[in-house]
Amino acid sequence: MYKSLWVALLFMISAAMATTTNAQQKLIYYWHFNNLNTGNTAAVVPSSIKTVHANWGSLDSTKAIISYVPSTTVSSSYKTYWDAAAGEASDTFNVKMGVASGTATGNNELRVRSPSDSMQVLITMPTTKYKNITLKFGTERTSSGPQKETYDYSVDGGLTWTIAGISLPKDTITNAIWNYVAISFGGDATVNNNSKFIFRIKIGSPNNTSTGNIRLDNISLEGDSIGDPAQKLIHYWHFNNFTGLSKAGKPSLILPVHANWSSLDSTKAVIAYVPAYTVSSKYATYWDATTGDTINARRDKKNQTTGTNNCMRMRNPSDSMELLCYLPTTHYKNINLKYELEYSSTGPGASAPGRELFDYSVDSGKTFRQNGLAITMDSMTNQTWNLVSINVAGDPAVNNNPKFVFRIRTTPVNSITSGNHRFDNFTMEGDTVLGPAIPITKINVPYLQNFDSMANTGTGSFMPYGWYLYETGTNGNLTYGTDSGSSNAGNTYSYGHKNATDRALGSLASGSLLPNYGVYFKNLTGATITSATVGFTVEQWRLGQNNRGNPDSVYASMSTNATTLGTGSWLSVPALSFVSPNYTGTVGQFDGNLPANQKKVKVTIAGLSIPSGGTAWLKWSDPNITGSDDGLAIDDFSFTVLGYRYTKIRSAKFPLIAGISDTANEKYELLKGIVLSPNSSTTGLNFQIKDSTGNITAISISKTFSYTPTIGDSVYLYGKTASANFLSYIALDSVAKINGGYVSGPAKTVLSINNDTLESGIARIAGMNLATGYKWDTTGNGKNGGFMTTATNGTTTFNVWISKTSNLWGKPAPKFPFALNGIVLQNSTTATSGYYITPRFAADFDTAKIPLYKIRQVRGQNAYRIGNIPFSNIRQLITFHFHKLRFCSFIKRSN
Repeated sequence: MYKSLWVALLFMISAAMATTTNAQQKLIYYWHFNNLNTGNTAAVVPSSIKTVHANWGSLDSTKAIISYVPSTTVSSSYKTYWDAAAGEASDTFNVKMGVASGTATGNNELRVRSPSDSMQVLITMPTTKYKNITLKFGTERTSSGPQKETYDYSVDGGLTWTIAGISLPKDTITNAIWNYVAISFGGDATVNNNSKFIFRIKIGSPNNTSTGNIRLDNISLEGDSIGDPAQKLIHYWHFNNFTGLSKAGKPSLILPVHANWSSLDSTKAVIAYVPAYTVSSKYATYWDATTGDTINARRDKKNQTTGTNNCMRMRNPSDSMELLCYLPTTHYKNINLKYELEYSSTGPGASAPGRELFDYSVDSGKTFRQNGLAITMDSMTNQTWNLVSINVAGDPAVNNNPKFVFRIRTTPVNSITSGNHRFDNFTMEGDTVLGPAIPITKINVPYLQNFDSMANTGTGSFMPYGWYLYETGTNGNLTYGTDSGSSNAGNTYSYGHKNATDRALGSLASGSLLPNYGVYFKNLTGATITSATVGFTVEQWRLGQNNRGNPDSVYASMSTNATTLGTGSWLSVPALSFVSPNYTGTVGQFDGNLPANQKKVKVTIAGLSIPSGGTAWLKWSDPNITGSDDGLAIDDFSFTVLGYRYTKIRSAKFPLIAGISDTANEKYELLKGIVLSPNSSTTGLNFQIKDSTGNITAISISKTFSYTPTIGDSVYLYGKTASANFLSYIALDSVAKINGGYVSGPAKTVLSINNDTLESGIARIAGMNLATGYKWDTTGNGKNGGFMTTATNGTTTFNVWISKTSNLWGKPAPKFPFALNGIVLQNSTTATSGYYITPRFAADFDTAKIPLYKIRQVRGQNAYRIGNIPFSNIRQLITFHFHKLRFCSFIKRSN
């Protein structure tokens, strides 16, 4: 009894947690079904029932799918369906994003029709990057519909099912009254961050008739983000120095309010209170300041004291007004808006639930939308400050967009002249966008940058492609100043003569701003970069202090695992660090374009290990030093991957080429060659290349390096050469295609393949027949990736491997005679045996028509041969013609 009570208590606690403690979780997917078409109008076979994608997803909504499928094998006569039903009065549970609910026009429900005894509802919902998962939905049944739903889930894409971590394994459905279902999975950590999570609903009895149904609506999946670092503050309004107007007037008199702080340009972050449409000349309203709050206070936080902590008060009437928040998101993604809100006793919502209505624009206000919003409205509370949090991550168009505008409108009780609603501590936050990397595709060809595309007046944010800035300190942001050396303010700068287009990238540090700038490269050369030459010109644009004991310095560092200038681990590169060219002279402006104020830097960095496809950052950091800092910059930057030499295949295989497995001679090599075969691996890569000196097999067990081997491609291969079972190969670290369309040349015709010089190359054996007793698997069920058969040319028997990846697999044996083309390989415990040949595709069995000869043309010849096909005697030749070419009447007449 006590155990039963304890289990029941746990059940109630977990159910309560599912409905309360997760109230602030992030919405991952949402189905409201309001735009669901009518579906099937009558019962159909289950395979004809269409799936339903999520209406909204913070991940990829195309991968969030509801399907109605058989739970077991059903007969061909079994039919059922689902369709859309109009909303009902009690269908209001779990409504999100302000969509239509209840009996409102446009509200639909998903109606799951009977029979459902052999069916199941599967809700596929990847939980990637989320934990503490909660599923919520509304459900009901008709009077003759099923009375219970049972629930379980899968973490392996539906291979196995469990109820181990579920808070609610079943639920009773009420007739014609909607129920709210909330299910948590906190008992099973494998549900978290799982791309293969599926929730299943099985429908109880009565479920085997053609009448009755259950209904589902407003299905949501919610969770907590995994490992998301605190987002960066982008724009902030604290309104503490805001005054507004003293009385109502024309809307044109209401001036916009710029952000108090911005990591971008605060002059472009603006909140405006403007008419939503044309208003009469008598329409009058205003906004002013009153006592604020501190819930969402950030920078410049002040105590809640009248006169020092203000908020923005939007006065009524506001029925024709809207709040437009111009919020550039340049360099940011995953945008979140937060602010504090309340209304006065006679403000909007005084006699009815107050609402703020939200939408946004990605084109500076030309058009507005709601599809990326987690919520589209919010309630206001009378004289109590609330924190409003709005996520806009559902629309990628919001990210990195200088034209993003957020709009707020109020309803109801907004047309009178008394009352107001209030805003304070408005913030926009987001994650830094990882910008593009400069692709390095060629060796000995320098990448050059002169920074002349940077701004030459005012404040700038545009950086050359692949270059970034990162500032720390209380005044740090994502913009730079333009200067000719006259300013001593800490900042990142575009240095140059006033308004001139010749620019240099530089900095001047202070106690409140520490500049960092750098460049981001991606290695697309096809080989590991082991050394590079970096060059640039140091320019001095300002002297901060005369005869300083130690010159001002800028320090260089490098990272191969950073994602931004502010992340990853960094290794100091002293050779690329620099000091002021001059540390004596008149304090103030210098001309950095003069040779006397410059210093050339050119350094070769050895010992690098940047793999193909890998990335690397170079960063320069300017620390604050005692006294006033110098203004230093770099110009005419160059980065050159030094030339590397690729090894000829024969040299790379030697001494392995003699068939001697010698791991002591394994070493990393860069090879260049022409591809001879398609990929024969199902998990990685296995193909052959050739150059002018030989052939080699290239192998990667599990990686493809985003390359699909195509015959005729010219490629670079980098990896370790080795030998296994006397087959020489290169274990791949990287692959890079140079170009395609090469012809590998004709195969070498041979009588024997027991030769290391043929290994991994293409050989041709003429006059072949499948040998007596040969085996050929036509089922396609063979194991070990293929099967071995045998063929003969009349004197030698050859092992022939038919790979599971070729188009010969599962097909009938080829007609013979034939000439066989294929790749020669070896698998043996001895150096001189174990050779076999593997055709790449069906066309490698050359069964072209053999020329025919009359008997008198070959009677008396010492060598019995037709074309390239040898025969041991004239009897074999005649038999061959008789059986294979059916010249029966010809032979009779010739005799």
